[in-house]
Amino acid sequence: MESNPSVLDNQFEAAVKYVRQTPSTNDVPNDTKLLYYAFFKQATVGDVTTDQPSFIWFKERAKWNAWNSLKGITKEYAKSKYIELVHGL
Repeated sequence: MESNPSVLDNQFEAAVKYVRQTPSTNDVPNDTKLLYYAFFKQATVGDVTTDQPSFIWFKERAKWNAWNSLKGITKEYAKSKYIELVHGL
């Protein structure tokens, strides 16, 4: 997706704002929530930089695994996928 970074950044920020302001609902599947988290982290931080949490920390480990699954994709691509995910709501 070729796009002016400032346009992509603006769209990404709008999508993040939308997600943060949307009341949490139980009808959003956990897999989708993990995708939101993973694409957001990849878009804002890049590749995961921490060690994988212990298996006893189920939620943190699931989030880490989701983020780590995106290792190597660019921040711009992660932003575009996050935006697509929000538009799919």
